[in-house]
Amino acid sequence: MPVPVCRECASSVSRLSDRSRVRKAMKQDIVDKATRVVEENLTNPQFNIEMFAREMALCRTGLFDRIKEATGKTPNHFIVGIRLKKAADLLTSRPAMSVADISSSVGFNSPSYFISSFRRAYGMTPVQYRHWKNSGQNPANREW
Repeated sequence: MPVPVCRECASSVSRLSDRSRVRKAMKQDIVDKATRVVEENLTNPQFNIEMFAREMALCRTGLFDRIKEATGKTPNHFIVGIRLKKAADLLTSRPAMSVADISSSVGFNSPSYFISSFRRAYGMTPVQYRHWKNSGQNPANREW
């Protein structure tokens, strides 16, 4: 048998639920705007936290706090994550494009830094990822 709830308690729970929905929507708006800003600056290797903060109309600390709260990542990790995701897309959609060209097209100055970042994120090098995606093999059975 359900426990009876007074009107004030029910109203309070409803307000908390509304606040939670609003907070979640605000976080999503921040993530959407931040993603758009990073994607607009994807090819710019000089795009940094100061520029990111300026584009988001926040100070560095405000940017860090908002991005960290909304994504659990630092702004730098957020930027790198979007760059790597785009690189992964390019690796499969443009098989003739070299890894060095892909790395520069997504804003990495150094192909070696790109490769080590990619390996950290995906557990394999960009060349291995391309081979795996194009071959359709299970990555657990990879032999390279």
